[in-house]
Amino acid sequence: MVLLSYDFICQFLPWLFASRFTSIKTIFKDYKSCSLLALFVWWFVSVTVFFSIPPSKLAGYILPAVPPLAIFFALVMNKVLESSNKTRLQTWGIPVFTILVGIGVSAIPHFIRAHQPFFQNQAIFIYLIGALLIVLPLVLVGLYKKQKLKYLTYIFISLIVLCSAVPFAVRILDTKNNVGQTDFAEYIAPSTKIVFYNYYFYDVPFLLKLKQPVYIVNQWDTVHSDSASLEIKDGLLFEPQLKKYLWSEQQLQDALMQKQDLIVISQPHNFATKDPSVKTLHYKNYDVFIFHPSK
Repeated sequence: MVLLSYDFICQFLPWLFASRFTSIKTIFKDYKSCSLLALFVWWFVSVTVFFSIPPSKLAGYILPAVPPLAIFFALVMNKVLESSNKTRLQTWGIPVFTILVGIGVSAIPHFIRAHQPFFQNQAIFIYLIGALLIVLPLVLVGLYKKQKLKYLTYIFISLIVLCSAVPFAVRILDTKNNVGQTDFAEYIAPSTKIVFYNYYFYDVPFLLKLKQPVYIVNQWDTVHSDSASLEIKDGLLFEPQLKKYLWSEQQLQDALMQKQDLIVISQPHNFATKDPSVKTLHYKNYDVFIFHPSK
């Protein structure tokens, strides 16, 4: 719930700069007796709370909470446009925010593992994105000050510039977070079975570019409550032939006794082995146990 609240704040932060904040208070004051405003508030709260409780729901499920916020900010911006005087926050808030993002993007190669291939290959593009985020807001402010752009057009273009950089910034942060997290890929042979122990790590198959499903160990007979494990189990209703990938604890032990070529990935401190020949690697989000009889 808290994470989703932060997500919404970040998404609508630029509009908050343009709203002058007092416009938000005015909307609540003008529409406090209006049932439509109550509907919007209840719409946002109920959807956000409902989809924050189940652990198996994806982040995208929260999107139905966006329309009431969009309508609310449309009312706020209408109040802003009715006022001829714009404060410094309204004029400079979004440009300064965008410039700070640009500075942050430009500084990334100097602070985040600049020796990594991604940053070496994309350095010019990173600096170009950072420079555009710094220069374009200043150009837009200049055009607005010279009255060559209306305020709404100025804000809209500024937000387009900011939002256009988001996908690239996300890619940079993903690269930062995932650097070194798949070093164990060098131990994966064609015969290796990747086993997730009591948890499904959604990003690992993508990071490893796996072509085959992973094996998942769980107490499947006891999985009934709403969870990611139940979603996986229910998937057998559509592809029952994949049941062979859902292992029990006993099946894992049998595979270990047969000295199969396995790499077991578990949450930190959730799996242990007494076999001294097993290579164990500890990462930020998981532990990796390499049962490799050939190495």
